[in-house]
Parts: sequence; C-alpha cells; structure tokens
Amino acid sequence: MKKSLLGFAAVGVLITTPVLAADMPVKAPPTAPVPVYSWTGCYVGANIGGIREHDNTPVTLVDPTGIATAAFTTRRIASGFSYDRNGVLGGGQLGCNWQVTNWVAGIETDFVGSSLAGGGTSNTAAPGFFPLTSAVTQKLDWIGTTRGRLGMAVGNGVLLYGTAGLAYTGVRHSYFQSDAAAGGPVSIFASDSTTLFGWTAGGGAEVGFGQWSVKGEALYYDLGNHPLAANCTVVSGAACATPNTVFTSHFENRGAIARIGLNYRFNTGPVAAKY
Repeated sequence: MKKSLLGFAAVGVLITTPVLAADMPVKAPPTAPVPVYSWTGCYVGANIGGIREHDNTPVTLVDPTGIATAAFTTRRIASGFSYDRNGVLGGGQLGCNWQVTNWVAGIETDFVGSSLAGGGTSNTAAPGFFPLTSAVTQKLDWIGTTRGRLGMAVGNGVLLYGTAGLAYTGVRHSYFQSDAAAGGPVSIFASDSTTLFGWTAGGGAEVGFGQWSVKGEALYYDLGNHPLAANCTVVSGAACATPNTVFTSHFENRGAIARIGLNYRFNTGPVAAKY
C-alpha cells in the first residue's frame, strides 16, 4: 500500500513539472545595440555655390559752383543706379561641433573666392547738352565668414541648424563720368579696393555617414554701404566746368549665398549606442 502511494506521488510530480515550467516567464535574448551618429568633433571641407546681389547705388553731389546741379537734378547726370549681379563661389571651411543629447552647438569659419561683378551705365543726349556717359562698377573678389551654429539632430546622422556671425569681404568699386563738353572731353573717375566687415545669418541641413558629411546651406550677408568720392579732372581740351565738384557713389554690399559642402570629420561617426 505504501509503495503504491509513493508511485502515484512520483507520477504526479512528473506530470505537473512541465506545466509549471510553461507558466514561468522566459527572458528574451539580448539585442544588438543600434549605433547613434555623434556630431561631436572637428572637421575640414570644401564648398561650392552661387552668390547674388541686387544693388542700388545712389550718387550724391557736392557742387560749390552750382554749375553741375541743373544737369544732376534733370538726370542728364545719373543720380543713381540699380542692377543685379550673379556669380559663382568656391573655397573651404573648418569647424568643430559639440553634441549634448539631441542639441548640437558649433563654430565654423570659411573663406571662398567669388566671380561676383557688375554695374550700371547711363547714357544721355538731352537736347541742348553734349552727350554724357556715367557708370558704376563693383566686384566682390572673396568673402569669408566666422559663425556660430546651433542645431538639432533630428535623425540618425541628420542635423538641422541655424547659423549667424561675422562676414568680411574684399571688394573693388569705381565711378566714371565722361562729358563731351565744348572744347574737349572732361572726365570724372575714381576707384578703390578695400575690405568690408558686416554680419551674416542663415541655416542649413547636414547628413553624416561615417567620417564624412554633406551639407546644404543658405546665408544672407550685409556689409553695409561704401562711399566712393570722385572729383572732376581734366582729360584734354577745356578745363573742368565744375571745379571742386565731388560726386559720391554709395555702393550697397548685401546679398545671398546658396551652396553645398563636403566635410571630413575627425571623429568616428557612430560612437554611441542605444538598445
């Protein structure tokens, strides 16, 4: 009898053990970490793009004799010019980023050469006056910026950012006036080459893959107005009819840049991990 009871108990244990084991939670196997792109680190790269300005160049007159004032107010002598300029640019940049959670702060400086050039011309032949030509030209040889950047990583290897800072550029300006006056032509001419400073702001997007990243950005820059004074000078023939007269051109230097760039990053790209 006792042996029979022990046998039934053993069978019961064998039957219930698999049932209890089936009810116990099973721990899932560990998953592999997902790499997360890190923007922290420094970089160097190159860029290429386009540059555009719409310029207004008003001309003011100082005329102690009063002789040129009538021609100026009747627009026989142009009192201003308006023109568009377009060009290409290209150069390099370097910078550094620091990432905290999804926020990315950085600083970048760049220097590019530019083909931006152009100007305006006015030709008049008013009745009772000799023909007269006046013109302005300006050329932007290079432009550089030093900017702060602040953005957000919106995806793995995708950064959207805004940027603002200092802009500086090398420019050339000129003013020319030629009057077929009685007794011989009289011309007024002046030119200069200078470096201007101002501000720039814009934004862009950057995509990283390994140690490389590609960006596209747009910037607006404002370098203010630059005055250029031109005095009447004699070329040949008659003396200047307006001695001590000064024409001052006020050149605008503001425009927009759109460009793409390729950066080589000195960090390792995806260095963090999420589970």
